Amino acid sequence: MKHNSSGVSLVEIMLVISIAGILTSFGTISFSPLWNKQQLNNATNDLKGRIQVLRMEAILKSKSFRMSVNEPQLIVESKEIGSWSFDRKIALNPDVTISYSGYLYFHNRGFMSPKTIKIKRGEYCKSIVVNINGRIRESEVYY
Repeated sequence: MKHNSSGVSLVEIMLVISIAGILTSFGTISFSPLWNKQQLNNATNDLKGRIQVLRMEAILKSKSFRMSVNEPQLIVESKEIGSWSFDRKIALNPDVTISYSGYLYFHNRGFMSPKTIKIKRGEYCKSIVVNINGRIRESEVYY
């Protein structure tokens, strides 16, 4: 008696699915550091862009601003007749940690307070250095 099988058995399907799951888990583990690094790069570029926009806004509106970090957001205040008042909140990527001390000041003539800002995600860390002229330089921090 000959049996002709034209289909796939349930055991064969389960075996293929389990092998695919194991291979996917290996891929996920190996790509995790690359994902963390890419997320850190995105957050760094986002923060650099926000700093430049706020600097340009200070110049165009002839108004001074200051920025501080209140995780997971940036707090922006403007100077009104000698005192600081709340201006707006800017949402940050909740997966990264941003730290610096004090305030980052944006003067109405384009000058800024020099500051080093550290951004961290997982085991990766970058620093953004802002000089008095508003130029931004970034570098990776290695532990």
